[in-house]
Amino acid sequence: MSVWIGAGLAAVAAAAGVQALAAAGRSVLPGAPGRPSRARIAARLLRRVGASPLGRRLPRERLRMLSSTAESEWSPDEWVGAKLVAAITVGIVGLAGPIPPAAAPLALVAWRGPELALARRARRRVARASAEVPLFLDLLAVATSAGLAPQACVRAATEPLVGPLASELREALRRTDLGRRWRLELADVAERLALPDLRRAATILA
Repeated sequence: MSVWIGAGLAAVAAAAGVQALAAAGRSVLPGAPGRPSRARIAARLLRRVGASPLGRRLPRERLRMLSSTAESEWSPDEWVGAKLVAAITVGIVGLAGPIPPAAAPLALVAWRGPELALARRARRRVARASAEVPLFLDLLAVATSAGLAPQACVRAATEPLVGPLASELREALRRTDLGRRWRLELADVAERLALPDLRRAATILA
C-alpha cells in the first residue's frame, strides 16, 4: 500500500510540476535579457519529446482544443511531451519499486496528469468567461438599441470587458479586421468556450 501511495504522490507531483512550468510560460530571467528561463528550457525539451517519432503517433486534437481554451502558451507537442515524460518517469520509479506490476497503472495515472491539469485550467477560464457574458449581453443590447451595425455592436460591447471573454472577442475582432467574417468568428468563440448565451446572441445578431 505504501508503494502505491508513494508512486501516486510521484504522479501527482509530476502533474503539478508540468502545470507550474506551463503557468511560468516563456518568460526570461530578470536582469538577463533574452536569456531563456528554466521553464522555457523545459518547454523546449518537452517539445522535442512530443515531436519525436513516438510523440507524433499520439493524438493531440483534444490537447489542441484544451490548450486554446485555457489560453496556454504551450503547443500540443509540448503537452504530449509532458505526458510522455511524466508517464515514463513514474513508470521507471514503479519498476524500481518492490511491486513492479504496479508500474503500468501508475504510469497511466501520470500520463493523464498533465492533461487533467490543462483541462482544469481550461474549465476555470471558461467559468470566468461565463461570468462576463451577462455584462456583454447588456452592453450588446444597449449598442443595438442605439442603432449600431451588428459588428459595431460587438466591438462596442467588448471594449469595457477585461477578462477571458474580452480576450477571445478582441482576438475575433482582430481576425475580422483582417478579412474574416465576424459572424463566423463570434460563433467560433461561443463554440470554443461552450457558452450557450453567447451562441444565442451570435445567432440573433447574424
